[in-house]
Order: sequence, then C-alpha cells, then structure tokens
Amino acid sequence: MSKELIKEVIGILPGGHEYDMRPRYDANTYIEILNLSKEMDIKPNVLLRLLTKLQLERLREESRETVIKSIIRIQQQN
Repeated sequence: MSKELIKEVIGILPGGHEYDMRPRYDANTYIEILNLSKEMDIKPNVLLRLLTKLQLERLREESRETVIKSIIRIQQQN
C-alpha cells in the first residue's frame, strides 16, 4: 500500500501538512538507543521501528488509557 493511499484513507489531503516523522532525542535517550542497538546487534533505525511496533501492540492489547498516561508521563519528564 502506498503512502499516498494511506494518507487518503486517513483523511490527509494532498498538498496538506506532512508531519516530520523523524524522531528527536535528548543525549541520554540517544545513548540508550545506541547501546541497546549495539547489544542486540541490530541497526538503530531497525530497533526504533521495532520499539514503535511494540508500543502500538501494547496500545491495542492493554488499556489504551494506561498506555497514553505512560506516554504523557515520559513526555513530561523530558
């Protein structure tokens, strides 16, 4: 499925705002990601995709409210 088709399905109009999906990290988080990547012997970008997928699975399986509260708590710590 193309990105354009996905955007159309979820209602993002052509020529509309495109969200920058590149992650931004503080130094400590960046170091944690690189260390985990090295420990697991996988590339950092692959690790980030897997972590995102894992979190989305948790969102489906666990209480959505619990996961959202956890995300907000982490965001407020930064």
